[in-house]
Amino acid sequence: MRIRGSELIGRKVLLEPDKEFLGEVHDLILDYEHHVLLGLLLGPVWSPKTSVVPYQMVHGLSGGTIGVLAVGPSPHLSQRIAELLARPRLLGSLLRLPEGVPLGVLAGVTLETSTGAIAGYIVGSEDPTQDLFLTVSPNRLYSLLDDQFRYQNFKPTYSERLFNQGG
Repeated sequence: MRIRGSELIGRKVLLEPDKEFLGEVHDLILDYEHHVLLGLLLGPVWSPKTSVVPYQMVHGLSGGTIGVLAVGPSPHLSQRIAELLARPRLLGSLLRLPEGVPLGVLAGVTLETSTGAIAGYIVGSEDPTQDLFLTVSPNRLYSLLDDQFRYQNFKPTYSERLFNQGG
């Protein structure tokens, strides 16, 4: 099943099996390099003390709640989350066609609920009063990002490093 990422914001997070209330989802931690939802941020702002629930621990989505099996990411996942949260937000970034023509702004994501995989990126108008109008595949997102944003915030792939070195 697919849902918009924005549909997770505000949902109550409950620890299974006792339905212990952990908090509400304030934001999503998205890994744009691997096109996956890594975690749910349970505080209004990021700090090392803010609770993060790894999406891999999500057991079920029902109504306005999210059931989870455990809380707290592994050390490796914690490090990746900290790296991602230190970067500028990609949502709201201007996307351009390869010819330099503005396409719109990155307005959201569509997620596979079973895996947290980003199925598509939702592009909207630069005018916030306009409706969303286009979904871009994960494979296409990188090429639509502004060059400066891309090179400052994404690690080049092995093939890009070879290409840039003339190899």
